[in-house]
Parts: sequence; structure tokens; C-alpha cells
Amino acid sequence: MILREWQESLQLSILDASMHLQPISCDGNASSIQLHKHKLAIYQNAYRIRLIEALRTNYPVLHRLLGDVVFSQLGLSLILASPPQHASIRWFGHDLASYLEKKLPFSDLPVLVDLARFEWALRHTVDAADATPWTVSMLEQVPASEWVHLSFRLHPSVSRLRMQWNALEIWKTLTEDATAIPPTPERHCVNWLIWRSQDLSSQWRSLEEEEWLALQSLAEGATFAQLCEQQLSRSELNEQEDQVATQVAAWLKAWVRDQLLVQS
Repeated sequence: MILREWQESLQLSILDASMHLQPISCDGNASSIQLHKHKLAIYQNAYRIRLIEALRTNYPVLHRLLGDVVFSQLGLSLILASPPQHASIRWFGHDLASYLEKKLPFSDLPVLVDLARFEWALRHTVDAADATPWTVSMLEQVPASEWVHLSFRLHPSVSRLRMQWNALEIWKTLTEDATAIPPTPERHCVNWLIWRSQDLSSQWRSLEEEEWLALQSLAEGATFAQLCEQQLSRSELNEQEDQVATQVAAWLKAWVRDQLLVQS
């Protein structure tokens, strides 16, 4: 067996916990085969243990809620169902929320899905790319004639979540006290905005539906004029154009204050 074939067989054996890698020299003795399996299992187990450790880092509160045994079982099943595809272990578990939606018995507790989505969004704020944010003074320097065509981008750290359960309440409780009894899961529909501020801290706040839709349009490339037009079409109070423009401008000021917007 050439070195490349040996390396590929070892990799496959570790990834799917199989016996792709056969002993280089084996006389068929049962003890020799067992020793080979034992040595291979050391690498196979180490690989899975490291992935589960990474999963705990990404989802610390979900880990506390489920406990070591159940969380490890969840991690092992995720490894089989969705093996890591990225070179960095940091991204393992990016699809955990989707997996929880489909995997029994976790799918019977949809609050776990919301909790996983929130924790992943928080984790994303830590290592999302940097970008230069808009400032109020920069906006003030934009000529009035250019506002119609002005567009923005959301900061790379921004996530927007539509959560259906009181996952954030559970997260807060177990973050403050890992031994606390978590609140009972309850329906609690809230839109959440999560991002990283300039001081590198993770921030979040709730969003009313109109602001959620405005941010969605902005993320899709809408200009200031288009935001105003869309808001005017959604208005249920027959607001005048100047009132709508004032509302959108107020949102922009808040988004700039929170450092959510970066230069295109």
C-alpha cells in the first residue's frame, strides 16, 4: 500500500468509524487484528470527542439544558447525519437547528430549535468579518439629492431571527446560573436582531414587524427611496409621504447608532 492510499484509508476509517484501514502486515491472528482495531479506535474516538467539544463551545446553554449524556448523543448523531464540511472546526454544528427540527425526540421540543438558532447567531457575532460602519456625521454629509439613491449593507455580524418560543428567557436563566431550573417552554413570538458592536460585545434587541420588514428590504439592496415607498404601501394609517420618510429616517438613525450599517 502506497502512502497516499494509506492516508486516505485512515481518513475514511476515522470519519465513518469503519475498518477501511487494514493492518499493513497481519498474519490473521485474532489478537493482532484486535490490537489494530484498538489503535484505530483511539483516533476515531478522539475525532468525535473533539467535535462534540466544539459543539459544546458553540451551544453552551443547549448543552447545560440537555446535560452531558444527551448532548453527547445528539453530537454523535449529528456527526453521522451531517459530517463536517469546512476545514475549520468552528463551523461544525452550523446546521444543528435544522437537524433538531427533524430529529426525534428533539423535534417534539421546538424551543430547542429557537435556542440553537439564537446561540449560533451569538457565536457568529464573535468571528464575523469586520467592516466600517456608517456614522451620523457621515450621513449628515450626504447631499440631499443623493438620498433617493442611497443604499446600505448590514454589518456581517448581523442576524435576524423569528423566534416562536421563550428560548431567550431560558438562555438568560441558564447563563446566569447553570444549575437553575429553566422556565417552562412557552409560545412567545418575537423578532430578534443580533449583532456585534464596535466594543466587540454581542448585542440583541427585539424588532417590531415593520422594522423587521424594512431591514429585510435593506438587506436585499433597497434604496432609501424604495424603503419609503415600501413603508408607505404597508402603512395602515394612511400616513403622508413626509411622515413615512420621517419614520424610515428614524430607523436609519437607530441602525447607525447601533452600528448595524456599513458602507456599500
